[in-house]
Formats: sequence, structure tokens, C-alpha cells
Amino acid sequence: MNLTDENLAYKKGGVRSIARWHLNESNNTEVIRKRLLHIAPEKAYKGIFNVRISPELHRRAAVWAAANQAMLNGAVENVLIQYAAIS
Repeated sequence: MNLTDENLAYKKGGVRSIARWHLNESNNTEVIRKRLLHIAPEKAYKGIFNVRISPELHRRAAVWAAANQAMLNGAVENVLIQYAAIS
């Protein structure tokens, strides 16, 4: 049996399972390999997320951004960039 067969078999925990995929042009062997190994596909990120913070911290961040002629989103993005660079 190979990765181009319609029925793909794998063994996990001593129990033989059959996974059925209809192969077409959109499925390739890498996608199938990840499915067999239970590897999640890479997630697409939109660049948008909500963060819940205290009202006081929100106020202080907004005051800082205004005093520095910056938008709050840009100020938070800069902090995250700096944090990611040192982590």
C-alpha cells in the first residue's frame, strides 16, 4: 500500500484503522502524510486579535499613545514586536 491508494491505512495503539481520502488535485502526499501523523495544518493568521485588559491599563495605554502622537494599535504592535525580539 502506498500514499496514492484511495484507502490509507495506519496503525495506532495496536488498533488498525482505515482512513479514506478521495485523492484529487488539491490533495498531495504532504497533506496526506500530515493527516496520517495527526499533524495539524499550518494556521493562517489574519493579523487581528482581541486582548482583554483592565479598564485602567486601557486608559493608560490610550493616554500614552495620544501623548506620543501614536495610534493605540500601533503602540501595542510595537510592544509586541519588542517582546517577540527578546523572547
